[in-house]
Amino acid sequence: MDSGLPKKPYLHVRVSCPDPRPLEGTLNVLNPLYTHHSEEKGILSLVFPSDNVDWTLRRLSGMSAQFEILEAGLSSRLETSGYRLMLPGGISMVSPGPGITPGAGDIVLKQNLSFGTGHHPTTELSIRLLREAFTVADIKAVFDLGTGSGILALYAAKLGASRILAVDIDPRACKEALEAVRTNDIGHRVFVVQGSIEAARPGVFDLVLANLTIGTLRTLAREIPGILRNPGFAVISGFTTGQVDQILRYIGTTEVIKNINQEGWAAVLIRTTR
Repeated sequence: MDSGLPKKPYLHVRVSCPDPRPLEGTLNVLNPLYTHHSEEKGILSLVFPSDNVDWTLRRLSGMSAQFEILEAGLSSRLETSGYRLMLPGGISMVSPGPGITPGAGDIVLKQNLSFGTGHHPTTELSIRLLREAFTVADIKAVFDLGTGSGILALYAAKLGASRILAVDIDPRACKEALEAVRTNDIGHRVFVVQGSIEAARPGVFDLVLANLTIGTLRTLAREIPGILRNPGFAVISGFTTGQVDQILRYIGTTEVIKNINQEGWAAVLIRTTR
C-alpha cells in the first residue's frame, strides 16, 4: 500500500459488522486506538497507528469472512466525532460531539470517521478549489461525481449553487449523503442518486466535482466536458502531483485555472471547451 506519499499518523477503517462481539479476540491482537460500533448502521469504526498499515490491513482482510471492509484511509486526526472545521468563505463544518454543537448556517456532517469529512488532503484541496470556482464564474448547476459523504455537494449549496446532482455508485454512500442532505435541510437543492456520470444530462452543468481515484478518473475523465456547458468548469482531485499531466490529457482541451497540492496529492480547477 506504499504510494510514495508522506505517511500520516492514523489509519481509519470502517467495516460492516452487525455484532462486534465475535471479533473481540482478533481486535485485541490488532490493538486499535479507538473502536466505535453503530448498532443502527451495523458499522464498526476502528482507528490504528499508521506505522504498520500493510500488516493491519492484511489482518483485517483475512477476517473478510466475518465482515466487509467498507472504507479505509489515512488521517492526521484521531478524533472521529466532535469537531468544527472552518471552510473557506467563513463556513463551518461541524461533526456534533462532546462540547461541539452546530450553529445556524453550519454544515452538519454526522460521521464515525474523520476521512470523508474534509480532513483527507484530496477533500481539502477540492474544497479550496470549489470556493475558487465560485469566485471566477457564476455557478448555479453542479454535478458531484462520486459524492461519498456529500460534503462537496453540501458546500456547493452553501456557496450558492441552486441545483446540485450528487451521484455515487455505492448505495451506502448514497444513503449517508442523503442523510446529510436531510440533516442540513437542503433537499430542495441537492438531489442524491445512485449512479455515475451517465446520470448527468449533456451540456447542462456549470461545474463538475470529481474527487475520485486515479483508476476511476482514467475511465471517466474524457466524459466530463460533455456534461458541462460550453465553456464549463471542473474541480478534479484524487491523484498525485506526478499524475496531473496524465489527468489533463484524459480530459482533453482545457485551461488550467489553478493547480494546487498538499502532502503529495494534487487537484486542479479547469475550464473546459468543446
